[in-house]
Amino acid sequence: MPSNVQFDLVGFKELVQAMNDLPKKTSDSVLKAFNRKVAKKYIVDGMKSSLPYSPRQKSRVIITSVKGDKTAVSAGFSTSAKWVRWNDLGTKERYTKAGAYRGQIVGRNRVQPFIERQVPAIIKEFNDEFGNEIIKTIQKRMKSAQRKLTKLGG
Repeated sequence: MPSNVQFDLVGFKELVQAMNDLPKKTSDSVLKAFNRKVAKKYIVDGMKSSLPYSPRQKSRVIITSVKGDKTAVSAGFSTSAKWVRWNDLGTKERYTKAGAYRGQIVGRNRVQPFIERQVPAIIKEFNDEFGNEIIKTIQKRMKSAQRKLTKLGG
C-alpha cells in the first residue's frame, strides 16, 4: 500500500474530546479493547480463514500488546510459526560452507497484501463503531456512579 494514501475519520475531533473527558486509565482501556476487537475481526480471523495454511499453523495467529504503548496491539503469526516468514517472504539462494547449492524458497507474498487490503475496512469500523464504544463506557461509568450514590443516599 502506498504511504501517501489518506483516509477521513468522521467526527474525529468529537471523539478526541470525549476521550479527553474520560480518566486516562479508562480512555486507554477503551482504546486498547477496541484495537484488540478490530485486530481480531479483521486480521486474526481473516488470516485464519483466507490464508492456505494448516489448522495447527492458523492457531498461531495471535494478538499481542506492544511494549511502550499501553493502547497498541500487534496481530500476526507467533514466533512458533516463524516458517511462515520464509514461506511468505522467501529466502535468498543458500549455499553450504563447502559451496554446495541448497536451494531457495520463493516467497508467496500473501500476508502483507492481505493486511493492506484490510485497512479500508478497519478505518470504516473505526468511523462507525468507536464513538459507540466511548458512549457505552460513559454509560457504564454513569450507571456505576448512580448505584454508588443510591447506596450512600439510602
